[in-house]
Amino acid sequence: MMKTNMVTIIFLYLAAIAVQAGAQDAGPPAAPNRAVAPAPVARLGDVTTIDATLRKNDTFEVHQALNNALGFLSDAKNSQRAIERIPGWLRTLMGEKRFDEVEEFTIAVINAHPTDLRLIELCQQARIRAKLMQNKPQEALPLAKGFYNVCAMPDTSKAIEIIAECLYDISADDDPAGAVKRFKLEQIHGAATTQPSPTDANTLSKIQIDPKEFIPGLEHADLADNGWDAAMGKGNLLLLSGQPTEATKAFQKAYSLASDNNLAAATEAVARAMRAQDGTVGRANAWILSLRPTEQAAQ
Repeated sequence: MMKTNMVTIIFLYLAAIAVQAGAQDAGPPAAPNRAVAPAPVARLGDVTTIDATLRKNDTFEVHQALNNALGFLSDAKNSQRAIERIPGWLRTLMGEKRFDEVEEFTIAVINAHPTDLRLIELCQQARIRAKLMQNKPQEALPLAKGFYNVCAMPDTSKAIEIIAECLYDISADDDPAGAVKRFKLEQIHGAATTQPSPTDANTLSKIQIDPKEFIPGLEHADLADNGWDAAMGKGNLLLLSGQPTEATKAFQKAYSLASDNNLAAATEAVARAMRAQDGTVGRANAWILSLRPTEQAAQ
């Protein structure tokens, strides 16, 4: 029931965002034969009431609170306040061991806010931690690869440690230290290589990501306008889905559309896609460094 409800909320939430965007700037015509989007989810009470409700031992009320939270996130008046409370909501859900709710809620948030990289990182880490707390490192590992793909470049070391933790737990009965050591050596060697061979197999290349969780967000991105935000959001979802080649195309488009205010973000986005393609940071770091003199001179 929770999964069905939350999937429904994803579409309601995305529909609400589309309505708000359309009020500001008319987008492309709706796709033919597509059902009319339902009205946005109702928001009951105040955003501050969600905190206490999540601590209740009543599954129905908890689910209603999370549905309300998604409604607040889609509302321009309350969106920022709701985003600021997400870390606390996730801590509460984790403390109450409501791991299924963590999974469904974080996926819904990512699909609806694919341009907010910090929010994506927060939600993806919560998904990974929930799997590890359930002793499911095999399920956590693809999520950790998704985090490695999408995270900000300065957070690469954090992503490496998260993957190492998953590898250690998976290999607990068969040389866990060796598995972690091999992975970290691959990262060290890759950081020193600016032209990695596409045929080189490494630990990350063997980890497969199931992209189905982010289909709603990608479908919405395809219906959105063709501006910078849409390209960045689509690229982030593609990285999480394990599709770095397609993400590169989206980010290159964002780079071509970037203004002075968001050029740095678009530049790093292309680098993040390179890191995801290679499974190492060498080429991505070199590309960023190659652009710095030109960008600084332009300033």
